[in-house]
Amino acid sequence: MKIRPFELGDAKDIARLHTSEKGWFEEDYVSEEFVDAASRRLDFQFFVAIDLDGRFAGFVGALFYDSVGRAEVGPIAVEPYARGKGVGGELLESMVEFLRGKGIRRVAALVKAGNKEALRFFEYHGFHNEALLGSYTRRGEDVAQLVRFI
Repeated sequence: MKIRPFELGDAKDIARLHTSEKGWFEEDYVSEEFVDAASRRLDFQFFVAIDLDGRFAGFVGALFYDSVGRAEVGPIAVEPYARGKGVGGELLESMVEFLRGKGIRRVAALVKAGNKEALRFFEYHGFHNEALLGSYTRRGEDVAQLVRFI
C-alpha cells in the first residue's frame, strides 16, 4: 500500500467514497469541487492510499492550526475491498507524522457516538475520549470528541 499526499485527480475518488459512506459523516454528500477547494487550503491536508494495483483504497483529511499546535483529523474512509487490512491505520499514522512535522501536539477526532467501529479504531490508535458533544450535528446526533497528544 502506498500512502501519498493529495494529487490532482484524487477529488473524484474522495468525493465518491465520502458520499458512499452515508450516515457516518456529518455531511452525506461532498462534491469534487469542495474536495478540490479543501485541498488548496494552506491549513488542510489530504492523504490517499493507493493499492499495489494502482487502485484508490482510501483517504484521510485534517484541518490544522500550526500557530496553536492543534489539529482535527477527519474525514477518514477506506474502500470496502481494502477494509480490515490496516489501510486506515496507515492513513492515520501518515497524517499524524505530517502533523507532527508541522509542530502539532494535540490531534482531535470527532466521531458520531453511534459509530462504534470508528470509536474503536481511534481508541486503538491512541486516541482517548475527551467529551461527548450532545446534539452536535445538524440532525441532532451526539458526537464523541477523541484526542491524542503527539
